[in-house]
Amino acid sequence: MALAAILLALATPSHAAAIAKTAIAKPAVRACTFENPLTPKEARVLVGLKQRKARELARDTYKWGWRVGERDGEGFAVTTDYQPCRVTVAINNGRVTKILQVG
Repeated sequence: MALAAILLALATPSHAAAIAKTAIAKPAVRACTFENPLTPKEARVLVGLKQRKARELARDTYKWGWRVGERDGEGFAVTTDYQPCRVTVAINNGRVTKILQVG
């Protein structure tokens, strides 16, 4: 975040808005482990995003496991094994509407 602040100070007004948006759009990624599992509060960052964007953010940026437990009201069978860094989501009309489970 310090780099973003420096760039904002040096940037022209039009570039400052783009830099600020970029700095805000990429939240900090913390290591998710068995001892430090994913929390429901952290997983809520996915709610409201389109499925593809949410999946990319979860898998590629955060390195979380990802699965869809419900789509447009239809529930799917899921395993009950504990994975500390996995998120199970509900999708409605192509968007994540709810975090069903973490872990």
